[in-house]
Order: sequence, then C-alpha cells, then structure tokens
Amino acid sequence: MGEYQPDSLQTACLACPRNLTTQQESSVNMTQCVFYCAEGYQVMSADNETCQACERGHYKTNEAAAKFGMCQSCTVNQFTDDEASVSAAYCSIPKCEAGQDIMGIGCLNCPVNTYQPMANPKSSTDCMACGPGKGTKEDKRTLSTDCEPVCDAGNQYNMTMMSCQLCPLGTFNTGNDTQRFEQCEACPVGYVTVGEMMGATSIDNCTLRDCPPGEYISGSYCTHCPVGTYQDIPRQTTCKACRENTNTSGEGKADANECTISCFTGQEQEVGSENCIPCREDHVKETPGPGRCDQCKGNFTANDVRTDCDVLFCDKGFKYNAAGPPCDPCEMGTYKDMRANATECMPCPTNTTTAGVASTSVGDCNKAKCDKGFYSPDDTLPCLACPVGKYKNATGNMNCTDCSAGLTTDSVASTEASQCSLNICPVGQYRQDMSNQCVNCAVGFYQNETGQTECMMCPTGYTTGGTGADNQNDCKIVCSAGSYRNDTTNMCEQCPVGQYQESEGQTECSMCSADYTTDAAGSNSSTDCYVICPSGSAATARDSCEKCPHGQYQSADNANACKACDSGQTTLAIGSTLAEQCQPICSSGQYLNKTSRMCMPCPLGTYNGKAGTNTTAEIECTACPEGNTTSTTGAETLSSCSIPDCLAGSFRSSNGGCQECEVGTYQPEKSQTSCISCDKGNTTLLPGRDDSKYCVREYRAQCV
Repeated sequence: MGEYQPDSLQTACLACPRNLTTQQESSVNMTQCVFYCAEGYQVMSADNETCQACERGHYKTNEAAAKFGMCQSCTVNQFTDDEASVSAAYCSIPKCEAGQDIMGIGCLNCPVNTYQPMANPKSSTDCMACGPGKGTKEDKRTLSTDCEPVCDAGNQYNMTMMSCQLCPLGTFNTGNDTQRFEQCEACPVGYVTVGEMMGATSIDNCTLRDCPPGEYISGSYCTHCPVGTYQDIPRQTTCKACRENTNTSGEGKADANECTISCFTGQEQEVGSENCIPCREDHVKETPGPGRCDQCKGNFTANDVRTDCDVLFCDKGFKYNAAGPPCDPCEMGTYKDMRANATECMPCPTNTTTAGVASTSVGDCNKAKCDKGFYSPDDTLPCLACPVGKYKNATGNMNCTDCSAGLTTDSVASTEASQCSLNICPVGQYRQDMSNQCVNCAVGFYQNETGQTECMMCPTGYTTGGTGADNQNDCKIVCSAGSYRNDTTNMCEQCPVGQYQESEGQTECSMCSADYTTDAAGSNSSTDCYVICPSGSAATARDSCEKCPHGQYQSADNANACKACDSGQTTLAIGSTLAEQCQPICSSGQYLNKTSRMCMPCPLGTYNGKAGTNTTAEIECTACPEGNTTSTTGAETLSSCSIPDCLAGSFRSSNGGCQECEVGTYQPEKSQTSCISCDKGNTTLLPGRDDSKYCVREYRAQCV
C-alpha cells in the first residue's frame, strides 16, 4: 500500500505523494492515492488536504481501513481527556456533566459553595469555590452567577453598598443555610429587638414591646401617656411631663408642642412662645383651655372665629355643585386630592379609572379602563397597546380585533379597522413602504418572518441562489473562481482536474472540451484546458499533439515529450507507444530479425548495401539475380552476387563452375560447395542426385 505503477515490465513501484496512500495493494494509477490524516485526525477537505482533530469523546486509529474513516465515538458514558485521541484506550474517563467533577471512575456533584461550568469535564477539572462572601443554595451548580452573596448571622446584604450590614432594629437573621442568602426577618408585630440592638441573630432577641410615640411600655402592653405628659420617642418605659404652667388636651400626646397654655375658644398657643393665636384656616377649637386646634373634616370648614366647622367647604373627593347638593362626589375615573370648593375633579391618567366615586388621590386611579387601541387581558393595569395587526375602536378592557386576512397595521395601538391597510407579505418577501407591494428578497438577502418591511442580509461571504429566500439556511457560501459550492456540505471545493470555473458563487464547474484537461485542480479559466495527448504522442502546444518520431516512444497519456530509444536503436514507425518497439539499427550486410530483435547477416544469395538510420532499421536483404549467389553470408553489394548459383544435386567446384554430385553422393540445397555422401554401405545409381532417398544398398559382384 502507498505505491502504484501505471506501466508494465517495471522493476519498482512509484510512491504516492506525501500524506497520500492507496487503500489496497496493486494500485496502477496515482489517482488511487487518496489523502489521509494522522491518527487522532479526520479529513476535513480531501481536495485541500486539510485535517481536523477528533473532538473530545472521539478517537481515530490508523489501523487498516480505519485510516480512511472518520473519528469514532467512545462507548456510552465514557469520554476522552483531550482532542485528537488515537485509540479507544483514551476513552478512559467517565462522561460527567457541568456541575460535576471526576472522582475515580465516577462523577461527583460539586458541593454547596462551589460550581463547575464545563460540560464533559476532564480528569484535571475541579469544582471551583465561590469567591469570598458568596455561596450557592444547592450542590451541582454550573455557573459563577450561581454564587450569590451570603452574610453571617445578624447581617444582611446591602445591594447599594455591595456589602453585608447589621440587621436593623426590629429584625434578625439566624444565618442558617437559607437565611444567609436572605434579608433580615422582621420581629413579630408589636415587638422589636431588646436594648435597641442591631445585628440580632434570633427571634429570641425580639422581646421589647414596640410602643409608638405617645405611649409607654407597661408590662406586656403599651399605654397612652396620661394628660399633662407626652412621649416623642418610641419604645420608652415612661412619659415626659409637660413644662410648668402647660398641659395637654388629652392622653397619648407625642410632641412637646402638645403641652400648651390655656387659650380661649378659637385659639391655640403659638409654637415657641407663651402667646395665644387664632386657629389656622380649616381648623377650630371649640372649648377654652390647653390643646391644639383640630382640622375640620367632611364638607365643612371653620367659621371666621374658628370655633365651629359650619361653613360649606367640599372635602377631598367632592366637588362644588351650586345647583344641587352642595358637594357632589367625584365621578368614577376622577379624583380631588385637596379640600376646596372646586367645581371639577381631576381626570385619571390615560387607561386608568377608580374603583368607585369620591376618590381623593391619583393613587386611587388604580383600575384599568383601556382607551381605544389598548386592552387588558385580565382587567388589571397596565393597559397594553394592541399589537401590530390588531385594532380596538371602543373604550374598555376587551381584547383587540384581528385585521382581515392578509392585512396589518403600520404600528401598535390602532383604533380603527381602516388602519388595517398594509399587505402582510409572506416569508421570502418584504413590503415596500411607498407602494405597499410585496417584493422578493434580493439575492444575498432572506426573510423568515411574515409581514416584514425589509429583508435580512446574509453573513459576509454568503449569498442566496436566487431571490425570495425565506431562511438563513438559504444563504450559501460564495466560492471564488476556480471552485464551486458543494450544496450537501455548503463548503467550497476546488474544480477537479479537467474542469474550470471562471465566475464566483457557482455550484458546479465547467468541463473542458473532449480530450482536454487541466494541469491541476482549481482552474479558473477555459484557457487552463489543454489537449490530452494519447500514448505514442506528445504535446507541441496547449491544443495540439504530434506523434513520436522514429527513434522515440511514449507509453503514457498526456505527456509533454516523447522518450528516446537507447543508443543504437530506433522504431519501425512513428507514434510508438512502448520501449519494446525500439529495434537495433543494423549495418550494411545485415537485416533485422523482428522476433529476436537482433541484427543478422544477410544469408547466402542475398545482400544489403544500406546501413540503418534513425528512421529505418533495414529489416530485409535483397536476393541476388537468378542463377547467382554470394560466396558468404553478410554480403553488402550486388557485386557480391558473382558466384554461380549451383542447383540442388550439384556443387560449386574450386574453379567456380558447377559440377554434378558423383555417384554415392547427393545435395538437396543449391549454392553448396560440396555434396553429401550416402551412409556407409549405400550409394546412388546415378550422379546428380538431390535427395538422400536416392541412396540405396550397394551390392558387389562376387567371383565364384
């Protein structure tokens, strides 16, 4: 394997080029040499002779036919540590998941406070600890973002300061597996942590009654501060006495300013002095003595002397009505957030309404009442704009109405069916804004959604086979001249030998004309095609062949030159295809024996006066004229035919003449210099015999 030999009668095989080998022995052509990759690698492109390392979890050995195959997967639940593994023996670690590491022959979940992001971890992969001050809520975590801030007992994480802070007063955190990730938990209602303590670690620290200002702790209860006292600090065990000559108007006072001197009706003590001043607007004080003026309530305000709330004054949520009841409640969908005799209430913001009448704040506008073009699927805020392709022409929370088939709107929140005026173009097309017509996506663009106004461009270096592409998969790689796109793999491949491609972005190459080929793969012009000369000829130009002349041969197709015969040899004709057709060049007096491929002397009775040349081997001798012959073989001239050509039954005597064979001899051939004697005891009856059959038994007369 790895060698080939296209010619017969050779003493050695030819080696395949580097990184190429054959798939079997006895290969006869270089085209049987195929590209292969080293162990641990598979072929990415045979034409480009590029290899790709086997991914982890795969291997490739180069034993036998596996050399030419693809990478093989490890057995189930087994994996390799690295890429480019060369045998199944490298599938030596278990196949684990992200969030695990390898322990012996098994997978172990990463413990709490660690993580491991790598799918199919290596044997050297370890679970990574979360950074300082962070931890995970569960084991087998895969991302660093699974590590959340954790705090010790008595602390909670402050996102603004990005650090752990002590639990505020009235809260605690035990720091257990759950609470270390959470904010501090509030004490039970009515209790706070003892001793104004921050950083409480247990509910057991929540033992102090949380009495508000104006009250004090009395055993397990909160009690109002009595008349003549106040308390402006929460969670105290006593109340503070009013200053001298002042008093409170009742129990439960939380401000020192509630400790006042005694003033007439309609008056209260001025803050910061010992003087009495009239009550403020909308406030009254009906009895003399200490205490503050109180604000009027309902639809009335204070009279001029601030002794009674008996002047019409519409309250929050009510508007003034001169024709009917003096104060009407604000209608649903409106509100009034101040006391005044205004005649109108404020409308709620768009798409909102109130739960009822007499609303006193914009915050009461917390119910959905969707305008045209908006809807609320569950009657709650916020109202949602009707999406493109829908409209709503009435106020309310009902759903939007679909446009007629094939039509859509140009924006959200459409309010009329007439706004459904735009065509919905199918995939592979887009809508032109000016004409409202659907147009195919141009070459190099695609659109995989309906109703779009533009197409998406293929990635750089990719284009589509035509207009109207409806999927990014229609974007095919643009191959340069000299190559074509393989639609199966969507990869560029060089034009094979014998083909060319002059344009980019093509899916096939053009064939050279019949009997033409190219020097190599990747030709980008028809001028790269040249004529394929058959054996026995060679190229004289890119488009012409010439037969090998006498004395030369060529056994291969598509050769650029013929091969010369060995010195002293030539061919019998032009266009010779084999070295065996080279014959010796014979000298004068010789002829060529084509069987033995040797020069032989001209036999008796023949001559050859010409020596062979590069264009002829002189394969025949010429016979002498009738009746003449040569004295020896290898005659070179006609003058050598000077010897009489004696017939059979005779021989040429020493004087140059012909003489019959004597009795007892014979000669079956002509032009001989002697006759052949009969066997002993035999003789011929007559002279001039030309065959041994005339030799008969010799009988001699005996005397009696």
